[in-house]
Amino acid sequence: MSAIHERLKALRLRAGLPMEEAAKALGFARASSYQYYESATGYDRDRLPAHMIAKLRANFVGKGEPPISHEDIDPLADGSVDDLTEVKPGMVAGDLTLSGAQADAVLMLLKQSYGVEFTRLSVYSGSSQVDMRLALARRRPKASTLISARNVAAIGDAASLIVVTVDGDNMAPTINAGSFALVDTAQDAIAAGGIYAVDGAGFITFRRCQRDAETGKINMSSDNPNYRSSELIDQKSLGIIGRAIWVVQRL
Repeated sequence: MSAIHERLKALRLRAGLPMEEAAKALGFARASSYQYYESATGYDRDRLPAHMIAKLRANFVGKGEPPISHEDIDPLADGSVDDLTEVKPGMVAGDLTLSGAQADAVLMLLKQSYGVEFTRLSVYSGSSQVDMRLALARRRPKASTLISARNVAAIGDAASLIVVTVDGDNMAPTINAGSFALVDTAQDAIAAGGIYAVDGAGFITFRRCQRDAETGKINMSSDNPNYRSSELIDQKSLGIIGRAIWVVQRL
């Protein structure tokens, strides 16, 4: 099977669309942005997100000889084509985490409907050993959430930010179980006191960490009085994922 960039280019040429016209039809501001998807060294996935499939359907079907059909486009979809229905912006509030294709579609709809730029951040489960390893490796998980790009820019670099679902209550009432913690993975060494996401024997857990001036070790504690108050740990043996810089939780 041809690579995705070859198949997309073949469809565009069959439709008789120059690069600039195809870019505009697919919602890109510049032809260079769309060209990334047709480049052998650019887009590296083997499927296209839902919002691009929808645009291809709307602008390519019926063009060319023989005429392009849905059957030519649907095999390029990331996920089931049955899911490629219109997504209303109002659905966002009902579901914090979205699959890859869904998140791409919602990003496009929010931009078109409200002119608001959103950033897509990776979401990891604090109770999953698999997600913990993904977080440490900074790989893209299956779930993501949408946050205002302006807020992200004010907080830090989006490339180093992840969202972790908090599983335990050891940091309650500061961070309750079920909360969503925004973690800056670039802050993976404890230079200043704060709440950090750490490797808790295969899971992501949160602790208040402070360097002890006398020993140089890390004083790690929980805010919940029902847990062990504190312990001194050598930083080299502490798997630090990043510093918690923002928390969203129910009141």
